[in-house]
Amino acid sequence: MKDSLRVAWVHRYLIKSKCFWSVKATALSSGFWRRLLKLRGMARGLLRHKVGLGVCTSLWLDYWLPNGPISSQIGLTVLEILQMDYQVKVDSLISNFQWTIPSSLQQNYFFQSKHFLSQLHSLPDPTPTQDVIQWLPSAPRDYSHRLTRDYFTPPSLLFSCSHLIWFKHHIPKHGRIAWLALRHRLYTLDSKPMRHKHKTNACYLCLAGWESLDHLFFQCKFSRVILEFMQHAAGFYILPNNWTELMHCVVC
Repeated sequence: MKDSLRVAWVHRYLIKSKCFWSVKATALSSGFWRRLLKLRGMARGLLRHKVGLGVCTSLWLDYWLPNGPISSQIGLTVLEILQMDYQVKVDSLISNFQWTIPSSLQQNYFFQSKHFLSQLHSLPDPTPTQDVIQWLPSAPRDYSHRLTRDYFTPPSLLFSCSHLIWFKHHIPKHGRIAWLALRHRLYTLDSKPMRHKHKTNACYLCLAGWESLDHLFFQCKFSRVILEFMQHAAGFYILPNNWTELMHCVVC
């Protein structure tokens, strides 16, 4: 992934010599690049650095301290005012595989604070190995698109019953109607696209209620007779009143 042509193009023309965490969108930036930059706050807390030699971990911008990146703890604005070099790595705090604060950083109040020193001393001593970057949704394995997708969008009740709709011998028309109904995308008289075409929203089957999705399948007198017949034939003890109850009955 890191050696792909797309990644190389992004580094050369968008990030350039800057750091991904600090680069800003310009007037010429595409919509995709702008949306990607807005997701950095969500991703930063899930990307952790385990320091070895410290040469691949940014001192200011990467998540290597227990409480988060230094830029998040004191603010990017403070770093810009102090004109700190974003290219500085964590290895500037390492000497003979021990944590030390160089004289160039001792004038910075943050590095003398108990808040920082307590975090630094809680870390294990540096080792003569490369820094390890972990993506928490798929740790300790490498990055996984599937695990990342599941982390941000957990499987819903809708998808847990999808196998009951799309199976080997399903009837395509029935499956499509059921799938649209479960997603509340099936047009009925009370839905917006149908309102301007009909003067009334009354159910054409019973004329006793508005034709909504739940009414058409569960609450209509005509539909209720069919449901009760199916209930006895299938041996169901509970007769649902809407699509949400139906999903709970089938899945649980």
